[in-house]
Amino acid sequence: MTGDEYRAALRALGWKQSDLARRVQMSKNACSNWAQEGPPAWVGEYLGALMAIDDIHRRFVRPLAKGVPKAPATPEEENAGPLPTGTRAAAVAQSLLSFDLAAVSQKVAPDCAA
Repeated sequence: MTGDEYRAALRALGWKQSDLARRVQMSKNACSNWAQEGPPAWVGEYLGALMAIDDIHRRFVRPLAKGVPKAPATPEEENAGPLPTGTRAAAVAQSLLSFDLAAVSQKVAPDCAA
């Protein structure tokens, strides 16, 4: 992950560098340096997993909330490319995206399935 990709990932999550620093218990200076030099590999995996979880939440959880209007897409979401590939986080995200929630719902609770 490059410094530009790092900054884009934080924007997509709605985070600042200080938010990430607090969550991963690192100094703000370290997180700031990553914006220039690129973060360590584990940070790319962490942010990739969080973006995948956020994407799954937007696709499957938010639409299920009754009476809650669907959030409009942000400019970052509209211009976002595909999720990262080749990492463990990407593999988990891909398996979750291919999960057939409707089929499971029909088997588990047929009266509640849409």
